Amino acid sequence: MSHLPIPSIFGKVLLQPNNATHTCTRKGKYTTSVHDGKRQRGRASKKIGCKAHMGVKMNADGGCVIKRIHFEHNHQLTLSPSMLVFLHSHKRVNPTLQDYIKDLQLSTVKHVNIMSFLTRLSGGRDKLGCHNRDVLNMKAKNARKESAHDVQKLFKFFDDMTAENENFYYDVHVGEDNRLNNIFWANASCRVAYADFGDCITFDTTYKSNKFHLPLAVFVGLSNHLLSSIFGVALMGDESVDSFKWYQCPSMATAIPQIFPRSLHKLCRWHIMRKHKDSLGKLYKLFPDLKDQLPAVLNHPLMPTEFEAAWHELVNKYNLHDVNVMVNLWNERKTWIFAYWKDVLCACMTSTQRSESMNHVLKNGFVREQHDLHIFAQQVNNCIQTRHESEAAEAIASMGVMKPLTRYGFDAQILEHYTRAVYGVFRERQFHSTGFRIKTSSQNTTEFLVHHYNQSREFAWSSHEFHL
Repeated sequence: MSHLPIPSIFGKVLLQPNNATHTCTRKGKYTTSVHDGKRQRGRASKKIGCKAHMGVKMNADGGCVIKRIHFEHNHQLTLSPSMLVFLHSHKRVNPTLQDYIKDLQLSTVKHVNIMSFLTRLSGGRDKLGCHNRDVLNMKAKNARKESAHDVQKLFKFFDDMTAENENFYYDVHVGEDNRLNNIFWANASCRVAYADFGDCITFDTTYKSNKFHLPLAVFVGLSNHLLSSIFGVALMGDESVDSFKWYQCPSMATAIPQIFPRSLHKLCRWHIMRKHKDSLGKLYKLFPDLKDQLPAVLNHPLMPTEFEAAWHELVNKYNLHDVNVMVNLWNERKTWIFAYWKDVLCACMTSTQRSESMNHVLKNGFVREQHDLHIFAQQVNNCIQTRHESEAAEAIASMGVMKPLTRYGFDAQILEHYTRAVYGVFRERQFHSTGFRIKTSSQNTTEFLVHHYNQSREFAWSSHEFHL
């Protein structure tokens, strides 16, 4: 008569002063104000008027006395122990598991992997204490809780980062309607990387993987280990001139000279060609050989004069003088044709591929479209820490003693100054340089010409010869 366990056949508890009645979960009758023809969910009701119950009276000493009991149910009971988890009276979720679910959710772990992890941790699905829908509901509840006071949490994250390192920098731009328009932040390590490797920067604003679909601009450069290095991150409320002027596309072309008057703004070659893809496709159908010849003209000339001569030759050959796409490509040539940038350090970057690659890393490993702003910022910070770890690993590897692969004196000297990654590129270039040959000039027997053994005679400008 004291502290009796509640049988599994009883579910709901009806409380009265010093009394309690445990009833079956299928007690009562189902009532609804929705007409059957308008019902959108085909969900069956569990209430079928079951009268099974147990009444108890609480004693002053904390015990209880069973006053009445009715065991008979008017329905089939649970068929197996694995089905008990679907009864509210048998759901027992360990608080530690709830914390794991939240952490895994914030780490963008897929739901199927979360369930697999929880199952192994609990020793089996039947010992988990909840089912798949319960975990989905927990995740939804966590998301609602995280969404509350999102902007305040974002500023708190920035303040915490500043308290950790005073060189952390962030700035926000508030519009006339007192709404948050633009956000920029850079870790202290990002600012140091920019000071060291900020000669060439690439970024684009085509990636919008966040809850509010704000364009994400990741400022990316190349480190001395030839790894992509993040210099700063911005979320933009719009892509207007004022937004680009604030933290740093006609808008971008107008803003960059105002903010960085000594900088050169180069357009991404891949995006240029993609913008004109449909128009060029029509030309390729009319002139099949143009599909190979146009890229050769765009990519191979070494000097502007060579490019312009090859371009005019190609346009004359196919009579493309008045074709809009060719006119547009020509008018923009100095902003994306590499022949015009030979004297400018581009750090092996001729397109926004590194920014897009970093966007790909963020999307697939760190951020999700449903993330709130403060979670988004935290995940970007995790990505930055991962990049620093890769840099540190490569730095350690470069500390090892490397032996020169040749007996050239400069090879040993280069090893003292180049990182392992840069030396690997040098070795590859050095190998390809052996493909050049020397011949005597036909005009002067005391002069020599250097040319590549695999010369192509298809274009006059492709046979480069250098005087010695």
